[in-house]
Amino acid sequence: MKKTASKSKDAKTKKPAVGKPAAKTNKPAAKKPAAKVKKSPPKAVKAVKTAKSKGQDDSFIVDGKLALPYTYFAGRVGSKFITTIRDEKKIMGVRCPKCDKVYVPPRQTCEKDMTDIRDNWVELKNSGTVTNYTVVRYKDKHLPKKPPYVMALIKLDGADTPFVHVVEGVKPDKVETGMRVQAVFAEKTTSTILDIDHFEPLKEEKLSLIHI
Repeated sequence: MKKTASKSKDAKTKKPAVGKPAAKTNKPAAKKPAAKVKKSPPKAVKAVKTAKSKGQDDSFIVDGKLALPYTYFAGRVGSKFITTIRDEKKIMGVRCPKCDKVYVPPRQTCEKDMTDIRDNWVELKNSGTVTNYTVVRYKDKHLPKKPPYVMALIKLDGADTPFVHVVEGVKPDKVETGMRVQAVFAEKTTSTILDIDHFEPLKEEKLSLIHI
């Protein structure tokens, strides 16, 4: 009995004779796995790693570009303000008939009593007073002038509100609050507020600056 069992077991595990070709099968040959391509990490990840390597663990830096070319309608009030500067070399404001406040740049509604003032135009003088200022010391392609230059709040004579513009013709460290200035109009128009090229000290101010 033992011998019979041994033969049966050998029959089941019998191997094919050496030298005989293996039986053909219809199974397709296994494909080799494609080589893995190492992808470079996004710029943001690189930037974060760079920041961490410099000991800035709490910094998240993202590289990118942003360009937003656009056009917009300046409105009826804003359009008249700009075109009058461009065509007539005049600075216009609007007066409120109720509170008598004069706004430059002009607006449609009085902020004090909400009166519609869009048609109450008044011509202002080209001279005014510096009420505050700052010195721009950094370079940027979107800035109107090369640094350093002065950006000042200027309240024109006859106006109750100041507006921002460039002051030239004086060293930045010589500008002061209360300085009297006058508008200098641009020779070449851009149809913007820069049709006023800049403000400069009045003659009497220039004379006083010479003696400082």
